[in-house]
Amino acid sequence: MSDLSIYHRVCCAFARTQGGDLLCCTGRLEDAIRNHWDLIRSLGTPTALYQPLLSPDADKTAGLPHTSLSPSPTDKSLIKVDEIQDEELALYESRERSDGETIFGIILQQPHTIQTSFDDVFVSLLLKNIKLFTSPPPNPVPDIDSELKDTTDAIVDLFDARLRYISAEDKWSSHGREYFFGRVYEFVRRRERIEFCLPAFPCKSSSIEKVAGTMPDRGEQLALEHLHSFVEAVKGTYEPGAKLWIVSDGHVFSDCIGVDDEMVDRYNGQLISMNATIGQRRSGTDRVGFKSLVDLFNLEHSMARIEHIPLPALHSYISTQCTPVAELSRQMLVQGCRTREGVLRSRIESGNHSALKLYCGFSRFMLEDLKLNRYTKHLSRSKLKKLGSKVAFEMIQRNEAYSNLVELLFPYHVRLSIHAHDNAGPKFGIRLFGPGVRAAETLSFDAAEMSSFDLLHVPTPWHNCLVEVAGHPTLFMVKSKVVGKVQRGLGRWEPPRRSRPFPPAACESQI
Repeated sequence: MSDLSIYHRVCCAFARTQGGDLLCCTGRLEDAIRNHWDLIRSLGTPTALYQPLLSPDADKTAGLPHTSLSPSPTDKSLIKVDEIQDEELALYESRERSDGETIFGIILQQPHTIQTSFDDVFVSLLLKNIKLFTSPPPNPVPDIDSELKDTTDAIVDLFDARLRYISAEDKWSSHGREYFFGRVYEFVRRRERIEFCLPAFPCKSSSIEKVAGTMPDRGEQLALEHLHSFVEAVKGTYEPGAKLWIVSDGHVFSDCIGVDDEMVDRYNGQLISMNATIGQRRSGTDRVGFKSLVDLFNLEHSMARIEHIPLPALHSYISTQCTPVAELSRQMLVQGCRTREGVLRSRIESGNHSALKLYCGFSRFMLEDLKLNRYTKHLSRSKLKKLGSKVAFEMIQRNEAYSNLVELLFPYHVRLSIHAHDNAGPKFGIRLFGPGVRAAETLSFDAAEMSSFDLLHVPTPWHNCLVEVAGHPTLFMVKSKVVGKVQRGLGRWEPPRRSRPFPPAACESQI
């Protein structure tokens, strides 16, 4: 167990009152924790073991997190509950976010054979940012109320009609809808705002064959408008409404895909401004929000202390320009939420269907992007293929680690994805555009619709560009190289068969 990351050792996260009453509990040992909560509550006191942990307001000149004896927002106790586990468990509780009534906590398996300094810091950061229910449901037993069921069904129907991406192996009807209903119902029965989270909008691809620029454009605008419209529709059905959090994964992969961290920061900044403008125009500034990997950890006030903790170096195969806070955030992510490398590699080498398709997809994707990247375009095709394979494996590791982090920080959120999942849950693939945008391989109504291959992303504006054809209401989402061919006279615009043909000159890129 000593080689397992924190994600794989978390027993549960919980919220409780000052008096010790459990408000919510979630995690792989949730049932056991609930069943023995009275015992845990009596054990988890400073008389067991108290240690002041990481505090962003503490003296920045101090050394390791345990050296400061100043008041700290995080307490730690070691507890032993034989009915749950033979070894002691570490119970962390945060008072930093306390509203006077609520305390957040995490119970963690912590073998005696490991150094705990990283655990202490990482869990403290989790407790600063985790999203948990802070009030119990009106009825502690989740019986299905007919009125609440109708409301929840209406919200599920909205998602099904407006956002859900239908994959080739879709299991929405057989499994996913019921799972999705349960997630939404937890909010509805509490009369709380429904929370969604979507890892997406990382940065523009570095490939000039895919996009027409480096900053958000009309494609991102229409994608955000589409998400806003869905949240607006939920509000029209359910008075408390909803919020969709975009947890941008740009800094998770930027050093892998040949994009500098500062470019990711600029993209995120312009995207946030674009989203604010859309929200003001649509009279809803709190419908769609943004958080990046850097935001989720919020390390700027703690870097001087965390830098003293030894962290393994990342596998960086491309000489991108990294910012210190983004690089440290990536290191924290991988160290805290990774899956063991041997486990991932064995999945691929054993021919696991999903893992192999994902690996092949990432390899192909990276070969496309890196052949024109300024850091790698000088390499031969054989070297690019080898580099693409290495980067693909690293991206799979980072992707899984980020998914694990999102699960830890947003345990009750409805998890959306730009990957073509089978929609059985817990993640649900979505479409980023409405019927007014056609994602296609070429500029033709008869062309094959662009789809998600190898379990990679659905059509997105950061891997494509948006094209407006004069005289036609439908917008096209295509690779920028398709537009380039038309502009050079090497391709052509093919209108609907019943329409009068338009010459190639009628096609113009509106980026």
